[in-house]
Amino acid sequence: MIIKPIIRRNICINAHPLGCAAQVGAQINYVMDRDKIVGPKKVLVIGASNGFGLAARIVSTFASDAATIGIGFEKPGTARRSGTAGWYNIEAFRQEAEKAGLAAWNINGDAFLEETKSNVIGIIKEIWIRLIFWYIALQPPDGSIRQPVKYILPSSDRSANRSPQVQWISSPALSARFPPNRPPLNKSPIPSKSWAAKIGCSGSRNC
Repeated sequence: MIIKPIIRRNICINAHPLGCAAQVGAQINYVMDRDKIVGPKKVLVIGASNGFGLAARIVSTFASDAATIGIGFEKPGTARRSGTAGWYNIEAFRQEAEKAGLAAWNINGDAFLEETKSNVIGIIKEIWIRLIFWYIALQPPDGSIRQPVKYILPSSDRSANRSPQVQWISSPALSARFPPNRPPLNKSPIPSKSWAAKIGCSGSRNC
């Protein structure tokens, strides 16, 4: 399958596995070119397939030689379309970690489902976790309903008038209007109580 970029306005909606592997490799090389960091050796990253979560996992592994578990909620490729960027990111990371002789487990699933939590706990019972990173975009208020955040919104009305927006490839730069941020979107997400309960009892055979 030949993968060509599909871009809508300023968003690329497909991904190339080699491109994703290249940018993961670039982040790894950046970390490895710097001094080692003394840190936990067994790390869980909830939301590990992109952004800060992926970066935190890379630093934990390649700066602190940590074994990691990474949770992502991504779609694999099919015969007709490519997978999500996060799917290729976490797989590229796993391959590089294993080349370096460091353990890495990928769990693909909804972080708010009991099945996903149980799969992770099965690994945690073998490698007791010392550090948890939480990088899910927004925590459901009741732990059961996902509320995706589509934009990073301005914090005040004064900055809400215009925001630059680039039309890649075929069009010039435009401007777009966004409303100011309002509670509860500007509250920091926190790990769900059910995750805390699961991890807290992971040393028990009855969990």
